Amino acid sequence: MTDDTSVGATEVTELVARLRQGDVRALARAVSLVENDARNFVQIAATAANAEIVSPDFHLVTPQKVAAAHRAGVQVVPWTADTPADWDMLVKAKVDAIISDDPAELIAYLKNSGQR
Repeated sequence: MTDDTSVGATEVTELVARLRQGDVRALARAVSLVENDARNFVQIAATAANAEIVSPDFHLVTPQKVAAAHRAGVQVVPWTADTPADWDMLVKAKVDAIISDDPAELIAYLKNSGQR
């Protein structure tokens, strides 16, 4: 997981610029949401117009899937993890970011555990 909240700002800025230029497919290429899909994240990204980010249900995340995605240049941003045990598992899997219903508690957890 990254340790700087500004990581990815360049990518977001570029995406917004592409959308403003009328490239509405840019968003579809950028992110693929995943639920109940046993395929690896690289396969999912490839079938979602070569998405640059795969956002799976956090239960689907394994260190092996994340490593394979990273080797293929795909970021992994799982959702919706809300407990310290879930966050710890995702940090150990080396995801790029975590989506949570309790971001303040997640940030406090990451700071207290030395992850941020």
